[in-house]
Amino acid sequence: GAFLSAGIANASIVVPVPYYPLLIRLGQAFNPYGVAIAAAAGSVLGELVAFYAGRSGRKAMERTSFYDWVHRQMQHHGVAPLVLFVLSAPPNPFFDVAGIIAGAVGVPVWTFVITVFLARIVRMGLVVVLGYTLFGGW
Repeated sequence: GAFLSAGIANASIVVPVPYYPLLIRLGQAFNPYGVAIAAAAGSVLGELVAFYAGRSGRKAMERTSFYDWVHRQMQHHGVAPLVLFVLSAPPNPFFDVAGIIAGAVGVPVWTFVITVFLARIVRMGLVVVLGYTLFGGW
């Protein structure tokens, strides 16, 4: 459930899908660390939609100063994973832009997947464990 809900929610590029309450509830019913890892894996799978949209080469977004900054950072293969991690770990609606740009500039898919997975473990772990602690005790 955590894998599927996070995957579907993160595959949506335009419309945000609220799935954190479900993750918190799943974390109360099952092992919260397992739920966080499953949600992180599903989240990465969903983010691959934006990555491959960028890889396809279509112009999908307006050029803004944020777009230009991310584009410059993604061209430096040593900096790209750090930028992906920093933008992916917190709940950030701008990460889809980074995912599209990462695909467009040719960031290797394995770099994208590993970096985003590690960042999402941090995010999902915080959501599930904090929610579990606040709304249902150990």
